[in-house]
Amino acid sequence: MKRIIIALLFTILVGSLLPATSEASTDVNYNNAVKQGNSLRLLTISFNATIDDGDIAVIDSMYDELSSEIKKTEKMIGKVSGSKNRKTLNEKYVTPAKVARERVIYEVSQFRLLFVIEDWFQKNDFESMEKDYAKLERLKKRAVEIKKAGGYKALPTSVNNELDSYEQWIKDRFTFTPIEQMPVFQTHQDAYTYRLSEDLQFNSNTRYLYDNGLALIWRYSVEHREVYWLNGNYDTISGKIVIGKQNEGVDWAGSLKIKVDGSEVYYTDIPATITEPWEFDVDLRGANLVEVTLRGSNIALTDTNFNR
Repeated sequence: MKRIIIALLFTILVGSLLPATSEASTDVNYNNAVKQGNSLRLLTISFNATIDDGDIAVIDSMYDELSSEIKKTEKMIGKVSGSKNRKTLNEKYVTPAKVARERVIYEVSQFRLLFVIEDWFQKNDFESMEKDYAKLERLKKRAVEIKKAGGYKALPTSVNNELDSYEQWIKDRFTFTPIEQMPVFQTHQDAYTYRLSEDLQFNSNTRYLYDNGLALIWRYSVEHREVYWLNGNYDTISGKIVIGKQNEGVDWAGSLKIKVDGSEVYYTDIPATITEPWEFDVDLRGANLVEVTLRGSNIALTDTNFNR
């Protein structure tokens, strides 16, 4: 009997020195939640700094990572015992992250929808473009209402400026598309063909600098051909042909040929003696495949648009 009592006392003593299984589990869960919470806190600080920098593309690139970390942190906090503990952890780590995310949720949504609309443009699907643009208008209206009600800190003006600029580019595509931005179905591009921009301008024989269009810049005659799939979505192609100052002293600068669904509808030789832009306007109503061939040296198509 004495031995039994001693054994029972030993068991009770040893048991009192070991933590309960549930308590040990709670300690581990709490520590894991704090560790994950600190990771989220650092990411939130970085995300807020990115917002303050005002670049919507960079904000968008971090948005999904922040959302993923919020979800992971909430899941770990959910394993912590005690509602008070969970409430404290959520307020410390999750709430600030959610506020940061909600501050830009509508801007990121607009940015991503504009990307979708641009993709429809690249696929020449104007019907889908129009449907998603209507969604964009509703999203913008809703954003104004939510922002006003929520009292969120204002975003840097550059965020809205970038979105406005992107949206204006989309709106312009409903009426015209510059040839240098037109989706190309097929191309035969010479190494000396350039798409003009503010960083790459064409110097004409009148010393005027052009920053849009296509240019053949080489001392010898070269040829550039592009085929566009219009699917009947455009009415005309119009623009100007200009020649470079390097053509001084020669008679012929080049030529422009346009085919519609395999048939030649426009051709002109360009004399090197012209000083004013050579204008053209070609009917494309109902056209599917349009082929534009520019041939020559130091010659450019400028202010050239596919018009709807």
